[in-house]
Amino acid sequence: MTAKKEGKTEEKQAQVQAETEAGSLITRYLEESISDEELDSFSEWLDSDRSHRLHFREVRDMHLALKSLYKNENELWDNFARKAGNRRHKQIVRSILKYAALLVAAIGVSFLLMKALQPKEPVKSFACNSYGLPVTLTLSDGTFIKLGAKSTLTYDSRFNSDNRQVTLHGEAFFAVAKNKKLPFTVVSGNNEITVTGTKFEINARDEKTFTATLLEGGVHFRNTISGKTVNLTPGRKLTYDNELQTISLSVTHATADEFLSNEHAFFSEPPATILQRMGNVYGVNFVCHSEKLLNRRYRSIFNDGETLESFLEVIHSLNGLEAERIDANTIELHPSTTN
Repeated sequence: MTAKKEGKTEEKQAQVQAETEAGSLITRYLEESISDEELDSFSEWLDSDRSHRLHFREVRDMHLALKSLYKNENELWDNFARKAGNRRHKQIVRSILKYAALLVAAIGVSFLLMKALQPKEPVKSFACNSYGLPVTLTLSDGTFIKLGAKSTLTYDSRFNSDNRQVTLHGEAFFAVAKNKKLPFTVVSGNNEITVTGTKFEINARDEKTFTATLLEGGVHFRNTISGKTVNLTPGRKLTYDNELQTISLSVTHATADEFLSNEHAFFSEPPATILQRMGNVYGVNFVCHSEKLLNRRYRSIFNDGETLESFLEVIHSLNGLEAERIDANTIELHPSTTN
């Protein structure tokens, strides 16, 4: 056996052992015999993967369904024993139900083992973790993506086979390759954008709002919680408020070339949007102490790789704000005290 095969065998054995231990924890949890230390391990296992939580709920539901067959179990056992005239029957019923509960837990362990032996679909992930410079990539279907600073994009092995779905955390520009038979979908939290081939930009950095700017073609927006949908036309920007569950549309004059250039371009944007995006670029949190400034809108362009000091100089020239570094991660902006 080659070293590569031995490594795979050891990895498989370790995976099976881990799933077996998880199954044992499920058993003790359902029997209410789990220790505090085991409960911590069980909670950690549940939180580590969504599939773990889904599987546990399946086993738990089976267990509850079984228990529902003997509601008010003490009364049923007493009635059964009285009618049978023999208390031994009560002990028999208790034993039957005990072994039935163990059987449910054993089934859970078996499911975990079968799942461990099944090959898992690999998930591809791309991230832009470096400050200042974006990451560009071209997917197997020909779709071009410019991933913004501090953003991640993931998709599974079925991409361009039976789906064209990607998950975005952060900000990205998309130039989607056309394929009417296999629509392209971007999932970001509870929001989805579906297209067949077009150019658009998504900004989902802020948990409170989701924005999509359409430059060419058409896109369909849907929120999976509220069920609200809208078809976006070119030259329009959609903003969805995740808290109020409202949709607003505005006009944009942005072009694909502006998003594709090595620049951070802002088109009539409020300072909060500019400071948030550039804060991700420079790895700092900007705090603005000027209510008057927050009500304005600006159009400005910053080059990739431009220093933080240069950015702050532009902010000062635009509105006279002075920068004060509070700590390594925070910069406060105050109105200038000089005339």
